[in-house]
Amino acid sequence: MLAITHFDTHRYVKKLTARNFTEDQAEALVDFTIEVVEVKNADTISRAEDTVFKSEMKADFAGLRNDMDARLSDIRNDMDARLSDIRKDMDLGFAHVDAKFAHLETSMIRWVLSVGTIIIGLLVTLLTRLPH
Repeated sequence: MLAITHFDTHRYVKKLTARNFTEDQAEALVDFTIEVVEVKNADTISRAEDTVFKSEMKADFAGLRNDMDARLSDIRNDMDARLSDIRKDMDLGFAHVDAKFAHLETSMIRWVLSVGTIIIGLLVTLLTRLPH
C-alpha cells in the first residue's frame, strides 16, 4: 500500500462545511483525519521497502536452511560413527560368545567320551564276570 503524501485540508474543510458541519467541527475532523493518515503512513511500507524486506527474509531463511542442513549432516555423521562403534562392540561380543561355545562344545565332547569310556568299561567288566 502506498503512503498518502498530500492532503488538501482546506478543500476537505470546505466540503464538510458545505454539508452542514460547523467550521470547528470540520477543522476537528480534518485534524483527526490527519492524525489517522500520519499513523497509517508510519505503518505503511513502500514497494521498494517490501521488496528489500522480502529479499532479506529469503536470505535469512536460506541461511537458516544452510545451518540446519549442516547441523543435520553433523548429527548423521555422529550417528554413523556411533553405529559403527556399536557394530564393532557387537562383533567383539559375538566373537567372545563363539569362543565360549567352542570351548563348551569341546568340553561336552570330552565329557561324552569320558562317560562313554566308563560305560564301555562297566559293560566289559560285567560281561567278563557273567558265567559262560
